[in-house]
Amino acid sequence: MTRDSDSKIRHDLRNAVNGIMGLLEVLANTKLDSDQRKFVRMASASARSVIDITESAFPEVKLPVDTLSGVSKNEVSLRGTLKVLAADDDKVNRLLIEHHLKELAGELKLVSDGEEALSAFSAQSYDLVILDYVMPVVNGLDVAEEIRKNSGVPILIVTGGMSVEVSSRCQELGNTTILFKPFTKADLHKRIIELLPNAPIHETDASAEYYHFSPESLAKLSMGDPALAEGLLVDLLEEIQESQSAAQEAVVREDREALRPIIQSMQSVATTILAGLLSNTLKKLEQSLEEESWELINIVIGALWIHCQSLKIEIERYLQTLKD
Repeated sequence: MTRDSDSKIRHDLRNAVNGIMGLLEVLANTKLDSDQRKFVRMASASARSVIDITESAFPEVKLPVDTLSGVSKNEVSLRGTLKVLAADDDKVNRLLIEHHLKELAGELKLVSDGEEALSAFSAQSYDLVILDYVMPVVNGLDVAEEIRKNSGVPILIVTGGMSVEVSSRCQELGNTTILFKPFTKADLHKRIIELLPNAPIHETDASAEYYHFSPESLAKLSMGDPALAEGLLVDLLEEIQESQSAAQEAVVREDREALRPIIQSMQSVATTILAGLLSNTLKKLEQSLEEESWELINIVIGALWIHCQSLKIEIERYLQTLKD
């Protein structure tokens, strides 16, 4: 395959996964029972796995982190007066943009290609322009360059694949930044804040006290709803406890095959709340099942239980802050 064909495959895969993860995020903010929330988490973890596989199979140029969509430490607060023009040829992504911007945009114009975006921009002024990079007729960067001839409006380029060309062209345009697919509602809002310096931003370092999971990731999944966050954490605690019990039984029987689905279930929990230490230990356990003796497997299991206990303590502490 050529570099161009690899880039297209990577873009198309990330674009599709962005739609899946975005819809799951919307679904997570609806009224779900315990099993349904579990299925949403598992589906999200599976979608992230597709991204990992894509990055492994189709590696791309690595750029400095400040050119990529990073996670800000700022909590965003911005409400309803923006006039936004957004262009994306994918129907699901347009739906997600509309959903994610309903709190911010007093007026939102959605179009499906670059030519329509240029026509809409020429008809009236906007506070912000969001452009998908790969679109039919005229791509997002070409639209941005045309807009820049007469306007300094903030522009957000959304892309499923990074390249030196995309980064350098955005820097040359000025007042333009990049959002990498797949993205969450919080990612989109934070990129918008970067482009709009007069928007109110409230600093927070609440996550600094937590080392075994990410409260920020939980906030994204629960869409900032404390009741939903509490429900998710209670479910996660129950799932960790059940997985530990099942894993202990499998270890007693020295049943490697029984451990595999348990590891996958626990990895889903770790992925949901970005529990990095737990996730890494689970990966080591999965690897050890392939070739190590049960003596060594038990050592990894011991480390796993320590991380599980620390995670449970932090989750219970965080639950108390939600109640307070």
